[in-house]
Amino acid sequence: DLSGEIKPSPAAGIALLPVLLVFFYMLLRLLLVTPVVTAEPVGPLAALKRSWALTRGHVLKLFLAVFLIGFIATIAIGALQFALGSVIV
Repeated sequence: DLSGEIKPSPAAGIALLPVLLVFFYMLLRLLLVTPVVTAEPVGPLAALKRSWALTRGHVLKLFLAVFLIGFIATIAIGALQFALGSVIV
């Protein structure tokens, strides 16, 4: 095919799924690193351990909170684009 289009492979997407799940799990567990570093006089490794300890047992709640914030932000941005687009057009 000489069209220059890049066609994604379904196998690549399936292989990438576990990596994304692990990445998102780590993101949720380390979500509190910044507040820990701000509030407590600890080093980098201690901050990672403290964040890991603080999020233990709360991963589902954190996931739902992040998902809800993302969903609301998507709706708000879409509404703003619609409103501004209508005014501009």
